[in-house]
Amino acid sequence: MNDARKIYSGHPLFRELRNGLLWHCTSPEEYLQIRACGFIKPNNSLGGKYGRLRSACQALDGVSLFDFTTEPETLVLGTADKWQQFLGCAKPHTIILGLKRDNMLGKVVPYPKNRDITNSLNCSGPIPWVEVCHCGQIQISSIAFYLLVYAFDYNQFKKFEILNEADINHAVTEYTEVVRSQPKDQLHVQKCNQSPELKVKMEQARRQAEKIKRQAQ
Repeated sequence: MNDARKIYSGHPLFRELRNGLLWHCTSPEEYLQIRACGFIKPNNSLGGKYGRLRSACQALDGVSLFDFTTEPETLVLGTADKWQQFLGCAKPHTIILGLKRDNMLGKVVPYPKNRDITNSLNCSGPIPWVEVCHCGQIQISSIAFYLLVYAFDYNQFKKFEILNEADINHAVTEYTEVVRSQPKDQLHVQKCNQSPELKVKMEQARRQAEKIKRQAQ
């Protein structure tokens, strides 16, 4: 992992994350679907999102969240190699939702209880000290604010009280302009950000969001 994506004590993004909220990392297209249906829903697929095995939170029919506040900083940063990549899991931006604990309707299973409960199940274990599981879906009214993080540089992020599609599109345009000004040896970064795949995914997400809205009417 390059230096621009490393988290350490005093890092501005880490200071923002260590503020008492719980956090859920998602992509722009998935966020549009969350906003359309009104809930963050558990991943009920048979396999894990990033691997073959289901995760501990999937086994609990829950949503995977990060808690960067409860445990001492030394423990949290001690497992940074396991969780920091999720802050940039979507390109060119990851959207990190900050959630208020008191507004959640379901039960939150912290670490190491989520590890102990799922230890005998065929699933991957939770990330030590930081991963917690919310059993059931989470209503979007629990979102306190949003962090939009540049996937290639964790020093570059923006905070929003309200995040809409126009904000996301503006961030994509803004970051593309920044990448264009970089030296030619960083063209691989530019290629990732200008890929038509992102536009296709965003269009698919918009269509899915519209479908969900029509079904809810």
